[in-house]
Amino acid sequence: MRTGLLLAVIALGLAGNPLLAAETTPRPPKTVQLTLDEFVTTAAQRDAVFQEILIDELQLQYQEVLALPAQDLVLAVQGQYNYSLCEGWEDGPEGGLALSKLFAASGTDLSAEYGLSRNTLINEYRSNFTFALSQPIAKNAFGRANRLKSQLIGIENDLARHQIAEAYEDYLAALVQTYYQWYAAFQLLETSRAIYRDNLQVLKNMQAKQKSKIADQTDVDKIRLQVLGNQEDIITFQQAFRELLHDIERSLRHAGTTELRPVEPASYKQAEQSFADDYARFTRGSRTYRILALLEKQGKKSAEIYADDLLPSANLRLGYQADGAEFAFDNKGSRVFAGASLEWPLPGQQQGARYETARINADKTRLTTGNTRLQLQTDLKNLHLRIEREKELLSITKEKIRRTEAILAEESRNYGYGRVTLNDLIAARSVRDNALYNKISHTIELYRLEMEWLRLTDQLITPREMPRYGEPGPAAP
Repeated sequence: MRTGLLLAVIALGLAGNPLLAAETTPRPPKTVQLTLDEFVTTAAQRDAVFQEILIDELQLQYQEVLALPAQDLVLAVQGQYNYSLCEGWEDGPEGGLALSKLFAASGTDLSAEYGLSRNTLINEYRSNFTFALSQPIAKNAFGRANRLKSQLIGIENDLARHQIAEAYEDYLAALVQTYYQWYAAFQLLETSRAIYRDNLQVLKNMQAKQKSKIADQTDVDKIRLQVLGNQEDIITFQQAFRELLHDIERSLRHAGTTELRPVEPASYKQAEQSFADDYARFTRGSRTYRILALLEKQGKKSAEIYADDLLPSANLRLGYQADGAEFAFDNKGSRVFAGASLEWPLPGQQQGARYETARINADKTRLTTGNTRLQLQTDLKNLHLRIEREKELLSITKEKIRRTEAILAEESRNYGYGRVTLNDLIAARSVRDNALYNKISHTIELYRLEMEWLRLTDQLITPREMPRYGEPGPAAP
């Protein structure tokens, strides 16, 4: 009994002390507004996906070294000791040292060899030295194939850099689109809550009229159905908002207790579309057009390399040899030599097939890039039409909101005077609510289409704004 009384006194004391009572009530999380510019800047610094895209560029500097023949200075050392198994032959060591170097640009191969061995016939050590130069004169004549490969690798590296920029731009566009969707979900949620509160007040008024015998249960049920529909909308929009918020927090690496809220964005980079000007600029020097041109060059270079493979492998060889006793050389064994070697597969079917395949692929690439240019022109024309359509629809929707607000106000007064039915009032509210939702949809769709225009015309991120691996991403405009 005393324990129960003590607990009651403690409870009353907590209730009577506002400071202590406040501590028992969970506080709502603090909200922080996040603008589109802040989101883009922070995400570019923290989102590791950007760095994952950029790191691919680090490999490009090694592609030429890996693809061309090795140009290292090669040192070879050989040594052995001979044990004679027959009488009359002397035991002794034998060894050699060789140094070689390939110059890929010219195809020249230089080598120098020194050897020391025991000549058992005269029972002395003999040394020999050879310096040789080997130069291809047919296939890869004077390094032509190597230079073609180097040019091809340069083209492939340029393509890879452009593709990295494309991937970076695509991900940046996806993040901005996510912010637009997040803002749209927030606006839909806030609008649905406002409509819910409005209809809830109407329901309370209708219930008061029912008590006064002015309205019946059917009227109350009609408004209650509107309220229930609003509750369904709130649940749906809230889920969409929370899911998109999680995507935003992931990109920002946001781990705080504050809740983020979007701010009404403007068009990214304040894009103004002029089809004639933008398309002319796009065809002159855009990243996409450079990629298409590089693809055509890549096909031509590949065909040239395979055409070189059709030639026989012919090498001119020049050199100098010297022999001597012990470690010294004498003039008796010195000589200069020159010669040539030829290797030609007959009938060379594989090389011919590779060349023809490369030539066909080059023609196909030329046709593909030509069709791609025409398709891009068509896509941009259609996208420009959709942007203009959304601008017109948004203007119409704003006018409809003004008209429906005026109609709803008048219908509310008329309903109060008994001039219109409850169904007329509900219909006026539904038209106004749909106009509010449509305004949000058309606004975000316009932003999305303008973003797509920037992405397709390579204006979303410029070469100057493109960062390197390890650097923060571009700041928002």
